[in-house]
Formats: sequence, C-alpha cells, structure tokens
Amino acid sequence: MVRLYSIENLGRRRMVVKKGMFRKEIIEKDYHLFEDIPETATLEEEKIYKEHLLNRLKDPENDGIRIHRATANTHTHRIKYGVEREDLKDKPIMARDLRDAMRWNIFLQLLTHIPALSGPKYLDSVGLAENNVKVLENFVEKVVFAQHREEAMYKLKSHHIGGILISFDELKRNPELRKRFAREFVRAHYDLLTLKAKEKMEEAVDKAIAAAEKIAEMKVPYFDEFGKKQFEPVFKSPEDIYKIPELVEFLKIVEEVVPKKILKEPLSVPPAQEKEKIEPEKPKFPETKKAVEEELRKAGMPEEKVKILAPRLATVKYFEEALNAIDHEVYRNLGGVPVEHVKKIRNMALAKKLAAEHIFSVWVKEGIRPVLLSEVPEQHRELIERYAGDIYEDTERLAKAHVDGTIAGESLMNTIIAERDLADKIHEATSKLLSDPSALKEILEEQRTALKVLTGNDPGRYMVKMDRLKEYKEVIKMHMDKTRPVIVKHVEKDSIRV
Repeated sequence: MVRLYSIENLGRRRMVVKKGMFRKEIIEKDYHLFEDIPETATLEEEKIYKEHLLNRLKDPENDGIRIHRATANTHTHRIKYGVEREDLKDKPIMARDLRDAMRWNIFLQLLTHIPALSGPKYLDSVGLAENNVKVLENFVEKVVFAQHREEAMYKLKSHHIGGILISFDELKRNPELRKRFAREFVRAHYDLLTLKAKEKMEEAVDKAIAAAEKIAEMKVPYFDEFGKKQFEPVFKSPEDIYKIPELVEFLKIVEEVVPKKILKEPLSVPPAQEKEKIEPEKPKFPETKKAVEEELRKAGMPEEKVKILAPRLATVKYFEEALNAIDHEVYRNLGGVPVEHVKKIRNMALAKKLAAEHIFSVWVKEGIRPVLLSEVPEQHRELIERYAGDIYEDTERLAKAHVDGTIAGESLMNTIIAERDLADKIHEATSKLLSDPSALKEILEEQRTALKVLTGNDPGRYMVKMDRLKEYKEVIKMHMDKTRPVIVKHVEKDSIRV
C-alpha cells in the first residue's frame, strides 16, 4: 500500500505557488507541467486512431506525416513567444492537475488536426507547436511557483517563474472564453487555415472540447513494471472511433474545413459502411419520373401522352419508394423506424396535396395555364419547393397539351384531383400513425448513438413500431393501387395497361 502511494505521486509535482503583489500568499498544491504527463494520456500513443486517419488520405505515404504532427505533443511546455505577456516569456506552463493536463492536451491535439491537414507538406510539428504556444499564452494566469518550498520562499530563481492554465471546466462552460480561444487559434494558424476553417472555428472548438473530455474520461490508468503511471488506449479497433459520438461530430467538422483534395474518404464514416450504405438511397423525384417515362415508352405510349402521364404515375411510385426506403434490415432488427423518417413521408404528402390544390384552384378561376412556383402562398412555399416543386414545372407541359388538343381540360382537372386525393390520404394516414402513442416507443440511448453514427443524422427520441408500420403500409398501398388506374383512365382510356 505504501509503495502504491509513492508510485502514484511520481506523476505529480508538489509546487508551492506564491501569489499576490508581494508574493506573500503561499499555496502548496499538486500541479503538472502541461506536457509532463505520459504520452499514453493523450492521443500520441493511440496508434489505431492515427492509422485510421492515415488510411483516409489520398496520399498516405507522403501526407501521413500530417497525422503524426497533429497527434504529437502539439506545443512546448514553455511560452517562447510572449509579447503581451512579457512576464511569462520563456517560462513553463502548468496544468492544475493530471486530469486537466490530459483534457487540455487532447483538446489541443484534436484542434491541431485542422492546420496540420491544411498546411503545406514542409510544415513540421515544431511550427505547429510554436503557433499553439501563442494561443496558450493568452489563457494562463500570472503566478510564481517553485518545485521546493525552500526555493519558493527564500531562493526563488527566474526559471521557476511561470503560468498556470485556466481550468478546462472554465473553458468548457464559458462561451466567451471559447470564442476567444477560437479567435486566437485562427490568428496563430491564420496562413494554414482554409476560409471555411476560419468561419467554422468556434464550432470546431466546441466539438473538440466535448470530444477531448469524453476521450480523457475513457482513459484508464495503470502502473507499468517500472512503477510508472500509464493509460490504456481508448481505441482498440477502428470501430471504437465511432462509439464516441462527440469525436464523430468533431471529425465531421475537420473533413468539412480541410482541403478536399487531401482526403480520399470521409473521416467520420465507419469503415464497414464505406461501400455499403446503411439505408437504401432516398427516392428522388426526377429519377423516378424518368424511370416511369421509360416504362411507358416501352409499353408503346405516344410521346405526347408519356410527358403528361409519367409525372402523375411517378408521384405514386415516389411514395412507394419512400415506403420501401424505411423497410431496411437495420430498422427491422431495431424493431421500428425513427419518427423523423416517417415525418418526411408526411411532409412530402402534405406538400403534394397543397401544390395540387393550389394548381387546381388557379385552373378553376383562370383556365388551364402554366402556374409558377412564385405564385404559391408564402406560408406553403418552402414546404412545396422542397418536396413538390416539380409539379409546377409540369403545368407548362400540361397547359400546352390542352392547347394542342392532346388532352381535354376535364381529364387534366381529374388527374390533378386524383394526385391530390392520393397525397391527402397518405398525409392523413401518416399523421394518424404519428399521433397514436401506442404506435411509438422510445429509442434507447445506445440505439440512438448507433443510428446517429450509421446514418449521419440524429434519429430523435422515438420510433414507430414495426408491426404498426406494416399496417400503415398496407393502407397506403391500397390507396396507391386505386389511384394508378384512375390517372391512366383520365389521360387515355385504353392505350396502356399499368
């Protein structure tokens, strides 16, 4: 027990801090030189993490050194270039305790990913360190300390004078300090950063703080055979990176702000998902419409009829594809689909319904003519533009077909009504499903974390149960099956069978 006590204290330095104008206030406390902690307590020995980042570069052989620069000790323990803080020039920086030293180190290493990956190839770790020292000197308190009480009180030497960093908790909870840190970081690394990085640095600082704290919490200390304090690596496999949502969020910022030419693949996507996506591609209406047009042409429909009928049938197929997209193995295993995904179908249906109603009302009042998206009532414009803007582009073709005598006005009115009625029924059924508490269940925290990583989006708090989705899909399918022949009938009664 005695041995353990002495071993544990090897990682500490008992410092006597003298404060106040006449250095009369004496505080004896454990402090740590900022870099005087084991390399295992930072990212420097996280080989799996570094290897993962290395494999995401286009030219790992030549650019790999950038990763090592970013995860090395990215500053010196002395303030070398103090200008405003002349009193601290060439003096050591201290952290308040080992935990604070760990969090500050990891935070700075994460943030240095950005200039390291953005700067020139010839930039070395010393250059990055010197820039970071300029940042740190703005976040130290002016103090005097010595390693021995006798020296502190009677024989204080100049090389024992230095500064102690503000606590990491203070940086974390004070938004003004975080903004100031972002400004100082941009100023120190200005020539190495992209314009995007400069604009997003405040967000990067916030994300790096959260990630650093989480990683530091996960590091488990132990003593090696020489009685030296060490820390177990957090990342034992590449997949472990994606079990820390805070780190994934930070890596998203990094890949957004560093030069695109350097990255072969995103830093924030799990290796297993690089070639096979977690979800099927969400349907896109233009592609759906094009596919329907090809089907109609193969069936022998005249081109002028294809252009009129395809968009109407594409709406039906569009909803069908949206429903298929949520029927995925991941969600089946989960036992439900996040409410946010089902809401998109509801919003899409509402947009189609509102657009069809608006066009129909214009045609009733003014006759069949092209209707512009700019004519949409302002309260609905954003929703319609996002999910149903295509229907307004289509009104020009429909109006021309009517003028040319290709299709009767009554048939055009009926096709728009059929499209509106389908969207209305889908919107009604989806809203009813989402408002039924018995159809919903809470997403567990571990499930939410996994979905956030795998899909790149926050799934929210609730999911729709899979058995209720099955009932819902059957109702929607029934409405779609009824709508198809109605639309075809109004365009051309016997020319095509769908």
